[in-house]
Amino acid sequence: MILSVLGLPNGFRSHSDVFVNDKDFDIVCRNFAMLSIALQCQPNEAADIILHIWYSARISIKASRAISTYVLPLAEAVIPKMKDKSPTTVFSKTWEFGTKTLRLSLLKKQWQALVSNLAPLSAAASPKTESNRRAVMLAPTRQDHVDRAILTQPERHRQCTMRFRETGVLLPFSGDTRPHKVPNP
Repeated sequence: MILSVLGLPNGFRSHSDVFVNDKDFDIVCRNFAMLSIALQCQPNEAADIILHIWYSARISIKASRAISTYVLPLAEAVIPKMKDKSPTTVFSKTWEFGTKTLRLSLLKKQWQALVSNLAPLSAAASPKTESNRRAVMLAPTRQDHVDRAILTQPERHRQCTMRFRETGVLLPFSGDTRPHKVPNP
C-alpha cells in the first residue's frame, strides 16, 4: 500500500481511495497506528516511527509518546459512543486530517482490543517481552534452520541479520539500540 501511494506522480491531484484490509487483527492495529502517525506527524519523524512500529520489537520513548499522543486518543474517543451497542456491531469512524481522511470499521470488541493493544507498555515490561522474543528468535532448537537461512544470504548481510535477531531493533549495524527501551505495542 505504501509503495502504491508513493508511486503516484508528484503532480497527482485527483481523489483516491486506499483500502487496507487484513484478517490478522495485530496487523490491523499496526496499520491504523502507522497511518495515523503518517497523517499527523512530519514526514521524516513519521518515517522513523513507522519503520520501528513495523519492524522492531522495541521502540523509542519518542515513538511511544507519538502513539500515545496521536493514535491512542483517536481510538479511545470511539469507545464511549459504542457503550449501548452489541459486541458484534460494526462501528465505523472517520477522521479528517486536512484534505486527507482515515476511516476504520471494526466490531465493538475489536475497538476495545485496539485501545488495549495501543496502550503504552512501560519499559519495566521489557525484560519479560525481551525474554519471550529471544526464546523465539534465538531458540537453540531452531539454530540449524537459522544457520541454513543465513548461509543463503550475501556475506555482508549475515552479521546484520544476526544482530537484528539478537537485538530485535532494525538499525544500521553500528546503530545504538539503547534508546529503544519500550516494548512495541
